[in-house]
Amino acid sequence: MEPRRSLWKHLERSFREVKLRRALVVAAVALVLAGCAWARPRFDAANTGNNAFESTISGTNVDRLAPQFAAASATTNAIPKFVVSRGHLYVSGSPMRTYDAAGVAACSSTAPRACLPQWSLDTDGDPDVIGAALYRGLNAYDADGTVDCAGTPKVCRQVWQEAVGSAPVGPTSPGALHITARPIFAPHGGETLFLDGYPTPCPPAPADCPLVWTGAGGLGAGPDGGVTDVAAVGGNRIFGAYSPVGANATLRAFDGTIGSGTLLWSATLDGVGGVGIAATEGVVVIGVKTPSGAKLEAFDAAGTVNCSGAPKTCQPLWVSDPWTGAGADAAPAIANGRVYRAVGTQLRSYDLHGSTNCSGTPKVCHQLWVAQVGTGVRAPAVANGLVFVSAADGTVQAYDAAGSTSCSATTRVCGALWDTNVGSAAGPVEVATGLVYAGAADGKVHAFGL
Repeated sequence: MEPRRSLWKHLERSFREVKLRRALVVAAVALVLAGCAWARPRFDAANTGNNAFESTISGTNVDRLAPQFAAASATTNAIPKFVVSRGHLYVSGSPMRTYDAAGVAACSSTAPRACLPQWSLDTDGDPDVIGAALYRGLNAYDADGTVDCAGTPKVCRQVWQEAVGSAPVGPTSPGALHITARPIFAPHGGETLFLDGYPTPCPPAPADCPLVWTGAGGLGAGPDGGVTDVAAVGGNRIFGAYSPVGANATLRAFDGTIGSGTLLWSATLDGVGGVGIAATEGVVVIGVKTPSGAKLEAFDAAGTVNCSGAPKTCQPLWVSDPWTGAGADAAPAIANGRVYRAVGTQLRSYDLHGSTNCSGTPKVCHQLWVAQVGTGVRAPAVANGLVFVSAADGTVQAYDAAGSTSCSATTRVCGALWDTNVGSAAGPVEVATGLVYAGAADGKVHAFGL
């Protein structure tokens, strides 16, 4: 590595060349900022994948969902990432584009409608919206396409960027944070991954948004290209995981209070990976690829049960039954005391608190119900008593979250209440404002509604 390369270049290398699995951002503000939309990846700061505000689509009408419109990414032949907020649909690509989330403005009149973007950014990236800010990595844009936007077609430029490499400043009381992973590279290979926090929103028009929080000790160190995930802010706690190349992952919990960042507890997971953290109802759940198969591991978020020592280390509250087929766990969803697990070809449901269908020491939990979805099943989404899930064969389906309707009372195998196919490999589903959105390998986000 060139010795005089700037830290910013290091960051670009991290996000582009080292390929950390996604732009890693979380916020201590949660559902208030998301509203009834799907503004954050995995819906909220806790990564629950659960839109508790959706009430339009239900078990009684889900079978009437039909194609409404499609919004194309600027990058073709790849599954786009997207979020929905403030009446807008933000679609990843080069450049990132923004559409009318309802598929009305700048759209054709006949369903399924083809839509044109309302504006685009001056760069590429994966979207994440907190309040009025649209984040692309360390850069922030006006989420409504007004500030620093001009031209026909309209192009928007960054309003601020987040500072790197400086000491934390600012208040010492709890507050909203935007968290990002900051890798530092060794001269001969290897990286150390830190966590930095910034105020949300940032003070008006600064040259750089100041650093106000740093997780003590970061997430660890290892060879370039490790797997990492940062997620799940709940009870003013921030959880992060890092798995260096070829090594087991470590899960760490930090005090999210501005001015603190103290490491509260850590856990060495049973295998590599450590992606898809979700936390709610006092439990942290994470997917791990272990020697015996893909599993979920669940921990006490408070770091009390099954935790001991100084520094404090924790053991799982429970682990799931392993998946020994091809594929690993996608990010889980959590709602109403249940975990929804997408792994291999299946969608499975578990008791979040390890009470039902769980036994042994250490405790192993088995599925409450199961559905056969298709090869390469994606991260599920929960809304209004339904679980939506997609797969690499283009399937998009909905199931009864309780495992009752269209489910066998004896085998606990469930059938879909609704299914469709987007025509190419589908990405994770999002449900918001009465619509079901699914990205596909045709480079489009497909929207379905009643």
